[in-house]
Amino acid sequence: MTTKRDELRLKEIAETFIQWTRRDDPGLAKSLETITVDGRRELGGVIGRFTSGPAGVSDPGVRLRVRRLTGRLHKPDVEMLTTLNRVLDYADLNADGRLDETEMELSLQLFERFSGLVSDNQTLSMVELDLLYAVVRFADRNGNGRLDEAERKQLLTEIQGGRSFLRNQLIVNPEFRAVADKHHLTF
Repeated sequence: MTTKRDELRLKEIAETFIQWTRRDDPGLAKSLETITVDGRRELGGVIGRFTSGPAGVSDPGVRLRVRRLTGRLHKPDVEMLTTLNRVLDYADLNADGRLDETEMELSLQLFERFSGLVSDNQTLSMVELDLLYAVVRFADRNGNGRLDEAERKQLLTEIQGGRSFLRNQLIVNPEFRAVADKHHLTF
Protein backbone atom coordinates (compact mmCIF):
# COMPACT_ATOMS: atom_id res chain seq x y z
CA MET A 1 0.00 0.00 0.00
CA THR A 2 1.33 3.42 -0.99
CA THR A 3 1.24 6.09 1.70
CA LYS A 4 0.64 9.78 1.09
CA ARG A 5 4.31 10.42 1.90
CA ASP A 6 5.39 7.81 -0.69
CA GLU A 7 3.13 9.42 -3.29
CA LEU A 8 4.61 12.86 -2.60
CA ARG A 9 8.12 11.43 -2.89
CA LEU A 10 7.32 9.73 -6.21
CA LYS A 11 5.87 12.96 -7.60
CA GLU A 12 8.95 14.88 -6.43
CA ILE A 13 11.22 12.33 -8.13
CA ALA A 14 9.18 12.71 -11.34
CA GLU A 15 9.29 16.52 -11.20
CA THR A 16 13.05 16.48 -10.68
CA PHE A 17 13.48 14.07 -13.60
CA ILE A 18 11.34 16.24 -15.89
CA GLN A 19 13.42 19.30 -14.94
CA TRP A 20 16.66 17.52 -15.85
CA THR A 21 15.08 16.06 -19.00
CA ARG A 22 14.28 19.55 -20.28
CA ARG A 23 18.03 19.89 -20.75
CA ASP A 24 18.86 16.27 -21.66
CA ASP A 25 15.99 15.53 -24.07
CA PRO A 26 13.59 18.46 -24.64
CA GLY A 27 11.23 16.37 -26.82
CA LEU A 28 10.75 13.75 -24.12
CA ALA A 29 10.39 16.46 -21.47
CA LYS A 30 7.64 18.09 -23.51
CA SER A 31 5.65 14.84 -23.67
CA LEU A 32 6.20 14.10 -19.97
CA GLU A 33 5.07 17.58 -18.94
CA THR A 34 1.59 16.76 -20.21
CA ILE A 35 1.01 13.76 -17.93
CA THR A 36 -1.40 14.03 -15.02
CA VAL A 37 -0.56 13.96 -11.33
CA ASP A 38 -1.29 10.21 -11.28
CA GLY A 39 0.95 9.80 -14.31
CA ARG A 40 3.75 11.61 -12.51
CA ARG A 41 3.37 9.21 -9.60
CA GLU A 42 3.73 6.30 -12.03
CA LEU A 43 6.73 8.00 -13.67
CA GLY A 44 8.23 8.34 -10.18
CA GLY A 45 7.75 4.58 -9.80
CA VAL A 46 9.73 3.94 -12.98
CA ILE A 47 12.51 6.30 -11.89
CA GLY A 48 12.50 4.80 -8.39
CA ARG A 49 13.75 1.52 -9.89
CA PHE A 50 17.11 3.27 -10.39
CA THR A 51 17.40 5.69 -7.46
CA SER A 52 16.04 6.06 -3.95
CA GLY A 53 15.13 9.73 -4.09
CA PRO A 54 15.06 13.04 -5.99
CA ALA A 55 18.76 13.69 -5.35
CA GLY A 56 19.67 10.52 -7.26
CA VAL A 57 18.04 11.92 -10.40
CA SER A 58 21.04 14.24 -10.79
CA ASP A 59 23.07 11.14 -11.75
CA PRO A 60 23.35 11.17 -15.57
CA GLY A 61 23.38 7.35 -15.63
CA VAL A 62 20.05 7.18 -13.82
CA ARG A 63 18.51 9.68 -16.20
CA LEU A 64 19.85 7.82 -19.23
CA ARG A 65 18.37 4.50 -18.07
CA VAL A 66 14.97 6.08 -17.43
CA ARG A 67 15.05 7.87 -20.80
CA ARG A 68 15.90 4.58 -22.53
CA LEU A 69 12.63 3.19 -21.15
CA THR A 70 10.28 6.17 -21.21
CA GLY A 71 11.64 7.46 -24.51
CA ARG A 72 10.22 4.33 -26.16
CA LEU A 73 6.65 5.25 -25.18
CA HIS A 74 4.43 6.85 -27.81
CA LYS A 75 2.59 9.71 -26.11
CA PRO A 76 3.08 8.59 -22.49
CA ASP A 77 0.14 8.93 -20.14
CA VAL A 78 -0.93 7.48 -16.80
CA GLU A 79 -2.22 4.25 -18.37
CA MET A 80 1.01 3.65 -20.27
CA LEU A 81 3.20 4.40 -17.26
CA THR A 82 1.09 2.12 -15.06
CA THR A 83 1.44 -0.71 -17.58
CA LEU A 84 5.16 0.04 -17.96
CA ASN A 85 5.58 -0.35 -14.19
CA ARG A 86 3.72 -3.68 -14.33
CA VAL A 87 5.98 -4.96 -17.12
CA LEU A 88 9.04 -3.82 -15.17
CA ASP A 89 7.79 -5.76 -12.13
CA TYR A 90 8.13 -8.93 -14.19
CA ALA A 91 11.58 -7.90 -15.42
CA ASP A 92 12.75 -7.37 -11.81
CA LEU A 93 14.18 -10.88 -11.60
CA ASN A 94 15.21 -10.70 -7.94
CA ALA A 95 12.11 -8.73 -6.82
CA ASP A 96 14.14 -6.05 -5.04
CA GLY A 97 12.25 -3.13 -6.61
CA ARG A 98 15.34 -2.04 -8.58
CA LEU A 99 16.52 -2.86 -12.09
CA ASP A 100 20.15 -3.93 -12.38
CA GLU A 101 21.94 -4.13 -15.74
CA THR A 102 20.63 -7.65 -16.56
CA GLU A 103 17.06 -6.66 -15.74
CA MET A 104 17.38 -3.42 -17.70
CA GLU A 105 18.72 -5.34 -20.70
CA LEU A 106 15.78 -7.76 -20.50
CA SER A 107 13.35 -4.82 -20.45
CA LEU A 108 15.01 -3.18 -23.44
CA GLN A 109 15.02 -6.45 -25.43
CA LEU A 110 11.31 -6.86 -24.80
CA PHE A 111 10.57 -3.23 -25.68
CA GLU A 112 12.61 -3.51 -28.87
CA ARG A 113 10.72 -6.63 -29.94
CA PHE A 114 7.31 -5.02 -29.38
CA SER A 115 8.12 -1.49 -30.62
CA GLY A 116 6.56 -0.91 -34.00
CA LEU A 117 4.65 -4.18 -33.86
CA VAL A 118 1.37 -2.43 -34.65
CA SER A 119 2.53 1.06 -35.64
CA ASP A 120 4.96 2.27 -38.27
CA ASN A 121 7.41 3.80 -35.80
CA GLN A 122 9.79 2.33 -33.25
CA THR A 123 7.92 3.52 -30.18
CA LEU A 124 5.58 1.50 -28.00
CA SER A 125 1.92 2.33 -28.39
CA MET A 126 -0.56 1.44 -25.65
CA VAL A 127 -1.70 -1.55 -27.73
CA GLU A 128 1.89 -2.81 -28.07
CA LEU A 129 2.49 -2.32 -24.36
CA ASP A 130 -0.72 -4.26 -23.57
CA LEU A 131 0.46 -7.09 -25.84
CA LEU A 132 3.86 -7.10 -24.13
CA TYR A 133 2.23 -7.18 -20.70
CA ALA A 134 0.09 -10.15 -21.77
CA VAL A 135 3.21 -11.96 -22.97
CA VAL A 136 5.23 -11.45 -19.78
CA ARG A 137 2.28 -12.46 -17.62
CA PHE A 138 1.90 -15.64 -19.67
CA ALA A 139 5.65 -16.31 -19.52
CA ASP A 140 5.45 -16.22 -15.69
CA ARG A 141 4.57 -19.91 -15.52
CA ASN A 142 4.74 -20.15 -11.73
CA GLY A 143 2.59 -17.03 -11.22
CA ASN A 144 4.92 -15.30 -8.75
CA GLY A 145 4.74 -11.91 -10.49
CA ARG A 146 8.27 -11.95 -11.90
CA LEU A 147 10.24 -13.92 -14.43
CA ASP A 148 12.72 -16.37 -12.96
CA GLU A 149 15.88 -17.31 -14.88
CA ALA A 150 14.28 -20.22 -16.75
CA GLU A 151 11.18 -18.19 -17.68
CA ARG A 152 13.34 -15.29 -18.87
CA LYS A 153 15.53 -17.52 -21.04
CA GLN A 154 12.52 -19.27 -22.55
CA LEU A 155 10.80 -15.96 -23.33
CA LEU A 156 13.91 -14.45 -24.92
CA THR A 157 14.35 -17.57 -27.04
CA GLU A 158 10.70 -17.64 -28.08
CA ILE A 159 10.45 -13.96 -29.07
CA GLN A 160 13.26 -14.50 -31.56
CA GLY A 161 10.65 -16.40 -33.58
CA GLY A 162 9.16 -13.11 -34.78
CA ARG A 163 5.74 -13.41 -36.39
CA SER A 164 5.50 -17.15 -35.67
CA PHE A 165 5.90 -16.35 -31.96
CA LEU A 166 3.08 -13.81 -32.21
CA ARG A 167 0.83 -16.23 -34.09
CA ASN A 168 1.51 -18.84 -31.42
CA GLN A 169 0.59 -16.32 -28.71
CA LEU A 170 -2.79 -15.90 -30.41
CA ILE A 171 -3.35 -19.64 -29.92
CA VAL A 172 -1.94 -20.28 -26.46
CA ASN A 173 -2.31 -16.95 -24.62
CA PRO A 174 -5.93 -15.87 -24.00
CA GLU A 175 -4.95 -12.41 -22.69
CA PHE A 176 -2.81 -11.73 -25.77
CA ARG A 177 -5.62 -12.96 -28.02
CA ALA A 178 -8.12 -10.67 -26.26
CA VAL A 179 -5.92 -7.60 -26.84
CA ALA A 180 -5.32 -8.59 -30.45
CA ASP A 181 -9.03 -9.24 -31.07
CA LYS A 182 -10.04 -5.95 -29.46
CA HIS A 183 -7.80 -4.08 -31.89
CA HIS A 184 -8.48 -6.38 -34.88
CA LEU A 185 -4.83 -7.46 -35.12
CA THR A 186 -3.59 -10.42 -37.09
CA PHE A 187 -0.01 -11.61 -37.25
